[in-house]
Amino acid sequence: MRAVSVFPLDEFRLALKKVYGAAAPKGPFTALSQATLFFSRNSCTIACCNLNQWCQATIPAQGDEFSLTLYDTQRLLDACAYFSGELHLEYETAEKKPHNCDIPYNQARFSCGGREIHQLVFDSDLYPLPKEFQPEQVYQINAGTVFGLFTQVRHAVSSDTNRPWSCCVQFTDHRMYALDGYRLSVRAIPDFEAAKPFQIPEEAMELLSVFADEDCTLSIGREWLSVQNDSKRLITRVPPLGSLKLDSTIPTIFTEERWIDVEGTRNDLKYLLKMENKKLRAPLRLGDGWLSVRGNSGLYRAELRMERPPAIVIGYDPRYLLDAFDAFAKRGIKTARMSFTSPVGPTVLTADNGFRPVEIPLSDSQRQQMGYLCVTQSGKAAIDYVKRIERARARKPKSFVTYGFQVREDPRRYVYAPSLRCRPDAPLTERLGILRELRAQFALDGGRVEQLTECKLDGRFRPANVRRRYVTADLNRPVVVHLRAA
Repeated sequence: MRAVSVFPLDEFRLALKKVYGAAAPKGPFTALSQATLFFSRNSCTIACCNLNQWCQATIPAQGDEFSLTLYDTQRLLDACAYFSGELHLEYETAEKKPHNCDIPYNQARFSCGGREIHQLVFDSDLYPLPKEFQPEQVYQINAGTVFGLFTQVRHAVSSDTNRPWSCCVQFTDHRMYALDGYRLSVRAIPDFEAAKPFQIPEEAMELLSVFADEDCTLSIGREWLSVQNDSKRLITRVPPLGSLKLDSTIPTIFTEERWIDVEGTRNDLKYLLKMENKKLRAPLRLGDGWLSVRGNSGLYRAELRMERPPAIVIGYDPRYLLDAFDAFAKRGIKTARMSFTSPVGPTVLTADNGFRPVEIPLSDSQRQQMGYLCVTQSGKAAIDYVKRIERARARKPKSFVTYGFQVREDPRRYVYAPSLRCRPDAPLTERLGILRELRAQFALDGGRVEQLTECKLDGRFRPANVRRRYVTADLNRPVVVHLRAA
């Protein structure tokens, strides 16, 4: 048997490259690791699958009706990069099989512009057919819009296969989100409302790029899901839904909120990640007006790009924080709002296109003076006057509260950690969180706290006869400590 087909090279190469993403890694099952081509009189359908995802795209073609499974898809893609014009395919069935070969294979010749590639090809009967299912939900979506939103939340998709739902992108009402147990990323989907929550595996979301910016039909069943239009189709298996309720996960009560420069902070995080100790993987510290991290040879800091620093000190994984700022920067977001709960609670970042107006408390006389400067001099003079008031207010001492524990050896003394603090009017949950954190840290060493280190220096100025003095914190006797920071 001999068959021929002619089809446009550029469309074939682009479709094959994108569909090939659904192929399984190379293994004993040839049809799962290679692309299969189905030809009719006027079309060519390119298909790949890995038993979890089926992906296919149809392009125009002219010729005979036949089908084949490629032997080396990647090599064909590499060759097509040097072709130009229309691609000609000649397919010929082998009269006999090679010795000790149980797989029927044939010959195919791809030619274009004076260049050729000869390949072995397999019988398409080895290709498993996609799963057919009954949809329970049907929506009309734009694949380009959904894929673009996916690129902004994909950093929060988990790789933990023990929790398969966390390896998916979740959809609920008008939102798309990803959650890996350490961070949550949420985006609103314009002109979309899900009747019931559903999810799409990350691998299937990657394959949405096959559709480019085309409108598609999204069909959702109990175990399967499909995205398709007239020329392309994607089918994927979906795991059972998790029990997470999105609205209950996102905090709504915050102790402080600050606006932060996105691009500048993003560059600061890149700098600090470059300087960190790769083995120690120390957390990034946000506090006292700085972002700081411990490196191999010392402490590295970057000034915090906020209108004023928060009163609490928080530790982050710098990679997670950089992922969030990267997602904002890709959207052109200039500023973002950081909402803080407690030193050990979650931080919420909300994107915004600019700083929102903040009401500055002024006395009647200050308002009168600001108006007078605006009328008699200029608006800039009035703004400079308000800035001087804010700087003077910021220099005033501020009161904070923390907790400590009485010393067993001397009940008149106590120990505490000044970095764990909050405002005196902070919610009870935040204050109790500080107490629990401090008790947990002291409990690691049985309540022992090093107070003093004494030593002598030998002839080479090296410490000798080192003596350390410890006290023991009574974890059952907490005390309230009032702090005043300039």
